[in-house]
Amino acid sequence: IYSTGMDKSTLVDIIPPSAMRTIYDVASHLGDDGHMSFTGAHMTLTMIMCLVDFLRVHPEVTSLKFGGRTIETAVMVALAKALGDNQTIKTLIITLTGIDQEGMDALAGMLRVNKTITELSLGYNQIDDEGAAAIADAMASNKTLTTLRLKSVAIRSPRQLLKAICDNKTLRTLDLAANRFSEDGVAALAE
Repeated sequence: IYSTGMDKSTLVDIIPPSAMRTIYDVASHLGDDGHMSFTGAHMTLTMIMCLVDFLRVHPEVTSLKFGGRTIETAVMVALAKALGDNQTIKTLIITLTGIDQEGMDALAGMLRVNKTITELSLGYNQIDDEGAAAIADAMASNKTLTTLRLKSVAIRSPRQLLKAICDNKTLRTLDLAANRFSEDGVAALAE
């Protein structure tokens, strides 16, 4: 749609008004610096589909930010699947969105195959040890992520995550600030 060269009046004739609104909503989040922020936006499957199409024709978009509003599991899964083969996004920030385990598993799957994301921030979500284990497992095959931020999540023992990171040669920054680690977690950090 974005690369057709059609003017808006032509598009209105062939695209339903509700879809036009969604397309406009996605495009309105683009900043001048290649950053798209959906902070506070209600993300739907339709918006994710439009975003995926938008990213295909706008390679200048290198950063996506979602936060401040719960993202439903199906939407998070669709986003993760869409970003698996994306070749332009370098920074992905998903904070305060209520990611559940299914969403974490989908994000971990995305990390296994994505070759461009260098920074991932998942802070202020209720990511527990199981979610951290999913990310740890993905880190075994990810060779591009250099920064992982898990600030103020619900990890009690980062043992699996720390082991995976020690084995991973590309990660340079790990932010685990403001987590309340168990005694085992503290011992893992000390090792």
